[in-house]
This record gives sequence, C-alpha cells and structure tokens, in this order.
Amino acid sequence: MTTAPAEETTTTDALPEGRYACADCGQACPEGAAVCERVPVFVQRHRADPGHHAGYMLLSRCPSCAPRAASAARLLKALGSYRRDGLILHGPALRDHLVSALCGLEAAGGTTAPPDDPRELLSAFEAVPEGLASARSARWASVASVHPGRCAPAPWAHVPEETRGALRVVAGRLMAVRMAAGAPPVDLAPPSGGGCAMCGLASISVSAAEVARLGGTEAACASAWSAGSLCHPCADAVEQTGARGPTAVERAYLASGYARGAGLRRRIEAGELTVRPWSGSGAASSATPWAHMAAEVARLDEAGREHLRDPFESWVRAE
Repeated sequence: MTTAPAEETTTTDALPEGRYACADCGQACPEGAAVCERVPVFVQRHRADPGHHAGYMLLSRCPSCAPRAASAARLLKALGSYRRDGLILHGPALRDHLVSALCGLEAAGGTTAPPDDPRELLSAFEAVPEGLASARSARWASVASVHPGRCAPAPWAHVPEETRGALRVVAGRLMAVRMAAGAPPVDLAPPSGGGCAMCGLASISVSAAEVARLGGTEAACASAWSAGSLCHPCADAVEQTGARGPTAVERAYLASGYARGAGLRRRIEAGELTVRPWSGSGAASSATPWAHMAAEVARLDEAGREHLRDPFESWVRAE
C-alpha cells in the first residue's frame, strides 16, 4: 500500500501508545495483544514518485474479532479449494477470502450469522457486484497504511456507508437463501419467451435458493439463459463453432444425448436429415430438448419402414 499526501476522509482516533489497531474492525486492541498481521507501507515523496518501502504497520485482533481467524480456518478445512474467475484458490489466499467475507457480514450490521457451508458464503458475495471487494475494503488492514498511528473510534466506524450498503445486500441474500431452503424449484422460461432458440427447451429448473442467491427471478433468468434465448449446452456449441449457424446446431444436437436413432450422423452427412433449430421448426416449445427433431427422426424412420414394405406388398398384389 502507498501513502501520499491527501485529505483524510475517514474519522479516526489517535492510537494509544504501545497498542495496536485491530486488523479487522479497526478499534484499539488491549495492551499486550499479539501481532497477527503486518501491512507494508510505501511512501511517496511527490506525485511522480513510485513510492519506497518505509516499513510495516503492525496489527492485532481485538477480543471480539479474535475468534474470526479460527472460524475462517474451520471453513477453509471444510472447503479445501474454491474456483473463482478461472483460478483455483486454496491455502492462505482462500483463507483471506473467508476472513474478508466474515468481516463483511459483521460490518454489514452483524445481524446475519455466517452459513456453515463456505461455498454458500462465498457465492453470496460473488453474486453481488463488488461484494467481495467491499468485504476486503471493510477490514481496517486495507486502510491502515494511510492512517499511521490511528485507529477506528468504534468497531467498523471506518467503513463508508456505500460499502456498508453493498454488504447489507449480501447479508440480505444469505437470509433469503435460508428462507428459500426446502421451497420447490423455480421453472425459468427464457427472457425472450418461447423456448431455447436451438433445442426448444421451454424452461430451466433452478432451485429456489439459487434464485434467491442471484437476487430474484429476473437475475436468475439472465444467468440460466445465454443471450436471452439459448440454454447453456446450446450456447456452448455456438461458442465452440464461433457462430450461431448450421454447424453449431448440428453440434449441439449430436452432443445433447437426445440425438437418438440409427445412423443419425450418416443421415445428416448424407443430407437425408437436416438439423433445424427450434426457432425455425414451427413446433411448440417442450420440456424435452430437441423434441421437434425427435418427431422428424420418427417420420424418417417410418418412411424407411414403408420403403421396405412396398416391394413385398407389390409382389403380393401381383400374385
């Protein structure tokens, strides 16, 4: 962290001599409290100065915040690792995420107890824009370097109201998830109406808790459907082919598990069977993906059986 001359906007108190500020809530810790965290301090002499290392700010934890580290360690043990933004977090990095999340709930008002499931905790923060960033910035350790010799006048008093607002949204989502537990799943139709433009799937079933975590039906629909009209398997096929065209439609159909029938791939390659997107089929949307293609395959199969019967029937009539 780099310090530079700036107008102080956070209300702080002078830190009593020989004591440390709490790394989490920012208030002064009792005398003799052990150091738990060191925050590097970089000082700028002027605007063009990139800053030079000027030492460390030593922080402790107050009695109220002391159990939080153990809670984070327990959650870390239960979680092991966590995927975020394409990266797999584990060890100290994941522990810091958990500490920040627990701090965020406390800074929001402390009225929502953290869940026993660490994935539920972290996913609630990730579902809210700037949720985890707000949780990290709520810790005194994130601002300690620009307030040397100072502490928060009361627990979490340094947290701006805007940050508290984002954290209250997270706490509200967690409460909503708990209230939705045990409720029946929610069927989400595509925002554009009808069904998936490729496979014709009418709706996607999502747990009520997941809908609550995402912030309601509208947000859950946006998450469940890609580009407003594609289910995720069909959207993946478009991404793999680079365009929403015949190749993507065929790829999605053949990979769906619903492409049933003898020699389907051969029929498609020979031009006997054309894989059409649901949007151009004229069929009604269905609870089963690719139902409009199942009807087409059945029609071709029946035509094939008729072709096999015709020669025999002609011979019988001739006799």
